[in-house]
Amino acid sequence: MQQTVPTPVPAASLSPDTAQQIQSAALSAQMEPGSVPLEPFANPVPEGFGPTEAAEAGADGNWLAQATQAWIDRTGGVPASAQAPVSVARSLPPPAEPAKADAGDGSEEARLREQIDVLARKVGEMEARLTQLDALGERLAGVAGVAPETFDFSHVPGQGGLLVEPRPMSLPELDREVNNLHQRLADRGDYLSVIDARLTSQTAVQSRTPSAMPIRGYAYNSSSYGPRVDPISGRRAFHEGLDFAAPRGTPILAAAGGVVVASHYHAGYGRMVEIDHGNKLVTRYAHASTLNVKVGDLVYRGQKIATVGSTGRSTGPHLHFEVRVAGQAADPRLFLASMPSAETLAATTP
Repeated sequence: MQQTVPTPVPAASLSPDTAQQIQSAALSAQMEPGSVPLEPFANPVPEGFGPTEAAEAGADGNWLAQATQAWIDRTGGVPASAQAPVSVARSLPPPAEPAKADAGDGSEEARLREQIDVLARKVGEMEARLTQLDALGERLAGVAGVAPETFDFSHVPGQGGLLVEPRPMSLPELDREVNNLHQRLADRGDYLSVIDARLTSQTAVQSRTPSAMPIRGYAYNSSSYGPRVDPISGRRAFHEGLDFAAPRGTPILAAAGGVVVASHYHAGYGRMVEIDHGNKLVTRYAHASTLNVKVGDLVYRGQKIATVGSTGRSTGPHLHFEVRVAGQAADPRLFLASMPSAETLAATTP
């Protein structure tokens, strides 16, 4: 509210009574209860001045304007009737700002709790994924023939390094790190699953490929695959397999897993066993002394299926081993990838 300061009135226009009234009003303003008198205006009208002299001095020094301004400064320029609501308003309690602050704190706490719950769920999912990866890793290590101590999944691998410019992580940064770790775990899981499927397929194919030696510890070169002089007739003939010379009763082992399709006596092969390995692969084991399997049996790689003998068209105890692809004889040496050398055979011969 703009305050208006009275314009000084010339002394000539004031009567003695008017000057006396102005002096009395100024003194009353100074005596108002609760007012703090200002030193320059403690006595607006100098002592010894009458009404006429006061009016003349006021005309020269503008003492009335100064007294009026002092009164305005003391009262704030607001009438007493208008000050009462202000004093009442000041006596009221302040706005409930602490309550708002408490409400804000509660909302912030709820938001933090929600974020923590989300992180906890992600951590639980990662723990389950890690358990799955541990089991898958151990399985792959076994399939690949890796030593168990090479990858110890039950312990956390060692880490270290210099501590450079450390700083605490914020909640958004922690959330991003958890999300990145969750995505990496998912990617590694998918990758290992593909490797597992591939290794499993290769293992299945290998288990059905006749690559295992049918007799252990004895040489196979008593008669090789290909043209030879027949030991009985003395004529030139084609030999469709390998002959493994071994003592009578030596175990004959399945070169690969498969299903027994023949287990009987044959005029030329004597007691023989045939195993179907799938993919049109069949192995034949002839001149056996005893047969340990029957038609329809499911055999695994390295399983004992018969014993060495000299039945059928034979000159002595040995195993005649054949590999047939789509009904045609193939060189068994193409499949027996782990054929031992003479030194190995000598070292393993009982």
